[in-house]
Amino acid sequence: MRGVIGYLGLAAGIAALVAFTRPATAQDWGNGRVEIEPSGANCFIVSFTRSASTKAESQKISRTGLKTQIVDLIRQQGWRRSQVKIRAKRAKPNPSLRDSVPASEFFRPDIVTARDYTQCWEGLFAPAICTAGALVCK
Repeated sequence: MRGVIGYLGLAAGIAALVAFTRPATAQDWGNGRVEIEPSGANCFIVSFTRSASTKAESQKISRTGLKTQIVDLIRQQGWRRSQVKIRAKRAKPNPSLRDSVPASEFFRPDIVTARDYTQCWEGLFAPAICTAGALVCK
């Protein structure tokens, strides 16, 4: 039994090494990380973080994921879309393997529209990671 466990541990280690040494694609990184925080009465800060093989791809995926999360939040709260205001809000970056992102690792400029604020950085294992954020209020 001990030999089987040792073999399985070795196989998992090799699989992890292969995963980290080959180029990453958007499918490799799951559905992204979502954070929804209350921000005053009837308001929420919504963010969506996702990594990809390029900055442009990560930006697009994180902004699209943010829009999807906002639609879901509006539905869950029972709000009517006509009652909701959405504006850009810089959300805290949400790296998966560390607590914060050093300032030197951010790509500039950030993308800011009327409805979302997107910031990107170089990841430890992914070429680009972006967090898109918005303030959603009724």
